Amino acid sequence: LSWQVIWAYIQPSSLEYLFNQKYKDMEKKCTRDNVKEQLDCLIAQKGTDYNVAIKLKKIFLDFDEDPDVEKFRTVYNSVKHHGVLHIDGLGCNNTEILFTINDKSFPMLHRKTYSIVDLEEMLKVYNDKFIVYMDSIVDLIIPDDYLDNRFELEDVFFTLKAINDIKR
Repeated sequence: LSWQVIWAYIQPSSLEYLFNQKYKDMEKKCTRDNVKEQLDCLIAQKGTDYNVAIKLKKIFLDFDEDPDVEKFRTVYNSVKHHGVLHIDGLGCNNTEILFTINDKSFPMLHRKTYSIVDLEEMLKVYNDKFIVYMDSIVDLIIPDDYLDNRFELEDVFFTLKAINDIKR
């Protein structure tokens, strides 16, 4: 979700881009690496969004590289790819086959075991950090006057004219 917020912010904001729904094609390319690459591109261009791009990249990377976030993502990806975790005390999760050959046991496919307390703490820490992270992104990219709904009549006229010209 946070990548998509950053991605939407750094994409073109022309009426034609929005009206022709070109953003739908671009949202398919919204990956961690592409977001980072686009931020790097904005920074390299040193355009009007230069300072915002630098701050966004720092917020993005600080969160992405946080050890608690990486730890949580490991668990999340395990569930995503394997479908389930093993919770300590809930069923068997043997790590070796139950018999030996010449006093040697052999490894068995198994899942990493987590305690409910550790998972709960990991999720709480992640949640708290994610709230701060998303608030930082929103505070940076949403203008202070966002809820100010006053428009200049001339601006509305030219915007409607531009939309009408795009339709043709």
